[in-house]
Amino acid sequence: MNKILQTLREGMTQKLIVGTSTTGAINGGQTLAVDVPIEYSKILIKSIQVKCSKNIRFTVSFVEDRNDIEAQYHSGTAQHRLLDVLDYAYIDKRGQNLLYLNISNLEDAGVNATFSVEIRGLQLK
Repeated sequence: MNKILQTLREGMTQKLIVGTSTTGAINGGQTLAVDVPIEYSKILIKSIQVKCSKNIRFTVSFVEDRNDIEAQYHSGTAQHRLLDVLDYAYIDKRGQNLLYLNISNLEDAGVNATFSVEIRGLQLK
């Protein structure tokens, strides 16, 4: 069977997972840890979208455990909106069904903004 067709069929039988979260205000120059609830502790992340309430620069990263020092994903600098298409097998090492994000506001102090996050993926078994 064609590998692309097989992948599409498998994808259609897997459950789509959407995790969403909204932050409070993040001050310029600060980073906020955001725990995004997801349905399962193991997902194949297909996309991450972060929208900012203002037209400012920011970065997004995630780790598989809050104690991890090195990020498994880092967006690079984005402005106002970030949409990254991924193919990352994410495992919440704590088993709490959370995606551990860090959002950094790269603007000067005093420039506050809120962020909304949407994670889409497929359940892994």
